[in-house]
Amino acid sequence: MAEPDKKLWGIHTRDDALFLKMNKIAIGWRQIGDLSKIPATREDFKAKYLETYPDAKKGSVGTSSG
Repeated sequence: MAEPDKKLWGIHTRDDALFLKMNKIAIGWRQIGDLSKIPATREDFKAKYLETYPDAKKGSVGTSSG
């Protein structure tokens, strides 16, 4: 019997200890604003990211949008 697909999420923070000690996960970019107002596609997030960070390096857009 085949196993169902599994998804793995990686969270990178500036203060890992805060999340580990408080047993919480948080994502977001204050400058981008409310993430729920962006359609839930990677392309829409990339567009908003570039709008917010127009000087972002090309490689950082894909990494941050992942």
